[in-house]
Amino acid sequence: MEKLDVLYTVNDKYIDIMLASALSLIMNGNLNGIRLHIITSNFSLDDYEKVEDVLCKYPNVELYFYDIATFDIEKYGIPDWRGTQIANARLFYQDILGPSVNGMDNLLYLDSDTIVVSDLNNLEQFNGSSISAVKDGCFKNYLTKMGGISNYFNSGVLYFNVSNWTEKGYQNRIVHFLENCKLPLTYPDQDALNCALDGSINSLP
Repeated sequence: MEKLDVLYTVNDKYIDIMLASALSLIMNGNLNGIRLHIITSNFSLDDYEKVEDVLCKYPNVELYFYDIATFDIEKYGIPDWRGTQIANARLFYQDILGPSVNGMDNLLYLDSDTIVVSDLNNLEQFNGSSISAVKDGCFKNYLTKMGGISNYFNSGVLYFNVSNWTEKGYQNRIVHFLENCKLPLTYPDQDALNCALDGSINSLP
């Protein structure tokens, strides 16, 4: 894998945790190059400088920031998670990253508290799938609560084939679901992802 595009979404309270995750990615992922895309919320200038000071010392890392405040995520009516919309931003990466997605092959989303412990080059076997994720061990009654969906996946690690995701209109499917949703979204981004894309998510080990 020549270069891997990796996405984080983080507010000012989770900067140190995200940096620990990013350093584990750099040190343990065995990647030739990493393009880090970070969607931010409530960052000060000092916060941006802190992230740059830690991550820009690595020659194989490119760093890009996107402020969630420039994107009207509230218009979709998706509930906050713990008082912020930053966790929901992963669902709309296509619009928030804008031109950065042009020419991007695959994108790995990692929650800020994810620690990479080994080589990530084997992700290439999942390059053909529009979206891949790890199944979540929820109870059957939760599947029923979510409208009788077939499986439930954790949204903490997501691997996207960007062109497939875009061509198949998956973000639009999520928006359509949210506009017509009558279900209680306990875990907003995760519930919306699973309900809107039921049957279309590939399983990661």
